[in-house]
Amino acid sequence: MTAREVVSRAIEFRRPPRLPINGHGELSDITWVGYDMIQPQRAIGYPGMDQWTCWWDRSEVQNMGQVKGHPLEDVSRMKRFPWPDGDDARRYVSTWKWLDELCWPAKRDKYVIAGIFMILWERMHTLHGFENCMMDLMDDTPEIHELAERILEYDIQIVRNMHRICGSSVQGFSFSED
Repeated sequence: MTAREVVSRAIEFRRPPRLPINGHGELSDITWVGYDMIQPQRAIGYPGMDQWTCWWDRSEVQNMGQVKGHPLEDVSRMKRFPWPDGDDARRYVSTWKWLDELCWPAKRDKYVIAGIFMILWERMHTLHGFENCMMDLMDDTPEIHELAERILEYDIQIVRNMHRICGSSVQGFSFSED
């Protein structure tokens, strides 16, 4: 039974012969197809800044770090904010390389996943700050709804483009969210 079949059976509750493995190099039953993060001009040269211009602080402990700089702490900045463009063709240059690698013997029978790191809530509070988001949600401010719409617009662009480029080469789509 191929790795892809093991994962598919687990997802469908069809009793695979073993539990699927995600991670751990060649032992993994899963492989990924990704896309590139396009840095806005003001983030270039700042390794702690992501494509949304959030400032990440990392310690010597290996982990993703924590956002310490929220570029939309003041939501009035949204009108001038450099929103990432999910339709930017430069974002998908590496996607084609990942797709080509699916022919490699070590990846040929894997379950293939694409995904988005931080979809709605996580991205909202990295941009606006956790407490600010909670207060604006409680107060039902129009700005918090606009922020959510802009983030979802980007996410939908990514999903549509990955589907257009990858088609049936990808069996699943992963979203990270709290």
